Amino acid sequence: MNYYEYIQSNEWMYTAERIKIQRRCQECSSEKRLEVHHLTYKNLGNEQPDDLLVLCHRCHSKKRPKKVKRIRFIDPRSSKMRRIAKLKALMDLLKEALIADGLDPTDFGFEGDLL
Repeated sequence: MNYYEYIQSNEWMYTAERIKIQRRCQECSSEKRLEVHHLTYKNLGNEQPDDLLVLCHRCHSKKRPKKVKRIRFIDPRSSKMRRIAKLKALMDLLKEALIADGLDPTDFGFEGDLL
């Protein structure tokens, strides 16, 4: 899968939403129009948290190489898919927090993959 296919995939939407939960641009602290910037592409498809940076659109535009075109999601499902990815990311973080606190996620209704 190439970069442009990956950036439009459900897998990337989930990864990006999970990272954007930080809710602030890591450059200027803006909370508007957040995007995720790759610091490296060596782990594309298997990004580590240190490979990614949450940026507002303005800061991201400054970091993005001029030759890389901005991808627009034209799939009408993309808005719905982003909401599903965001919900799944939040649920996974909650499940991880329960486990970290020594609690059993199944006691809270987590039964396998909910989405």
